[in-house]
Amino acid sequence: MLVTRGIMLVTRGIMLVTRGTMVVTRGILFVTRGIMLVTRGIMVVNRGTVVVTRGIMLVTRGIMLVTRGTMVVTRRIMLVIWGIMLVSRKTMLVTRAIMLVTRRTMLVTRGIMVVTRGVMLVTRGIMPVTRGIMVVTRGIIVVTRGIMAVTRG
Repeated sequence: MLVTRGIMLVTRGIMLVTRGTMVVTRGILFVTRGIMLVTRGIMVVNRGTVVVTRGIMLVTRGIMLVTRGTMVVTRRIMLVIWGIMLVSRKTMLVTRAIMLVTRRTMLVTRGIMVVTRGVMLVTRGIMPVTRGIMVVTRGIIVVTRGIMAVTRG
């Protein structure tokens, strides 16, 4: 009778150990999947950061172009005023200065276009960063769930 009871207790203990091992294995699987999700999210964040950096570089280049173009436009406008003062001899110079102002205004417009493209790139880069942060958060939740399952097991 005691031997039978002992065997039953041993069998129940083995079943409990097996079930606990299964829970631990499942928890380890959860942790692994969560780590994979975290890694993927970090990769997405890095990609988005690269796009944001490229966009910021484009914005900076565009701002430089706008500044240079504005300086040249200002100088050309001064030339135009000076040419108007010397209308009798400098009509040709006024015409040339107006042409240069037009050309530099085009340069300013191009710089503004580059700035706009850079801002668009920055905006497009922010979206993958946000998505990556969401994936990282999901991975951390899965890792936490796995750790809780292992701890409970």
